[in-house]
Amino acid sequence: MTRAALQKTLFLVLLVVQLGARADTLTLKDGTEVEGIILEQSASTVTVQLPNGASRIFRKADVEVMQIDKNRPKAAPVPAPKAVEVKPPVPSPLPPPAAAAGGDPQPNPPPAPALPKNSALRPTSTLKSGEKGAGGTSCFVQVQPGQQPIFLCCLHLFGTATGLPKDIPSADLISQVQIVRVEAFGESRVLGEAAGSVIKTGYSWQTGIGGDVAAFTVRNNAGVNVLKLAAKDPEPGEWVWLVGDENDHSPQQQRLFPIRVLDKRKTDAGFTDFVFRPTRQIKTSGFSGAPIINAQMEVVAVFGGRLGIHPDGTYDALWGATASCVREHLERSKK
Repeated sequence: MTRAALQKTLFLVLLVVQLGARADTLTLKDGTEVEGIILEQSASTVTVQLPNGASRIFRKADVEVMQIDKNRPKAAPVPAPKAVEVKPPVPSPLPPPAAAAGGDPQPNPPPAPALPKNSALRPTSTLKSGEKGAGGTSCFVQVQPGQQPIFLCCLHLFGTATGLPKDIPSADLISQVQIVRVEAFGESRVLGEAAGSVIKTGYSWQTGIGGDVAAFTVRNNAGVNVLKLAAKDPEPGEWVWLVGDENDHSPQQQRLFPIRVLDKRKTDAGFTDFVFRPTRQIKTSGFSGAPIINAQMEVVAVFGGRLGIHPDGTYDALWGATASCVREHLERSKK
């Protein structure tokens, strides 16, 4: 068994043990087989947690066969966590080194930074074939001082998750995507535009969490607050903020949600990603691609998705591709 196959098997076993769930298979109408854990279903979609840890939404219209493991319990599936406020946060299981000497020195989040509005934005992509995809969150970042900013989001926003007919790999974005426009939360006014992918390394987001990054050249950023890409990644135990809004919040607006870095890890492709823990359960639908910022209002990661309920049973564990991961993508695309 290869290393990748072993990791995939171990992931599915851990999910089955942790969630009391099952290893399921979707067969799409194009012949593709998708293996993972079915988290939830609606009348038109099914959400699957993939072996790489990412959650992906499929349209039922694209599914030919949905096979659920016969060994799963007869009881109802594990429900999605309710979006409720909880009591003060439990300290991270991976606290900073100082905690070992006398308890967690910072068990509660510090005050959020005064982030200017229009720092996180709702994107809409238009393909050269005319199809449009809408959903998720994005931002404009400056990688180096004096450089033109780039548009940054998740690669999986250019696919079925946002209503497009198929998922587009990195190498094909430049030939298939006509333009990306961004709007403020709760508004329909275009604040900026981007076109021309600058990540051309051919990764598909299904190959690993670190591959779920997309970046485009900015055409117009007149109405956007451009953020700086952090020069270094945050450390485990550090407080950072997820920027965006829950889809069912009204009115829609840019909000900051405190989350704490749990762990740093390397993916098979050599990219770095982080696992985060929020102070309360967040309805993460619509957050894909959202900036995660530090106290200096620098982007330290791009939010990618949910890893499910934390082992203590009370909080979601979240993941994101780090600033160093974004820089690595950009460097590889230059070669």
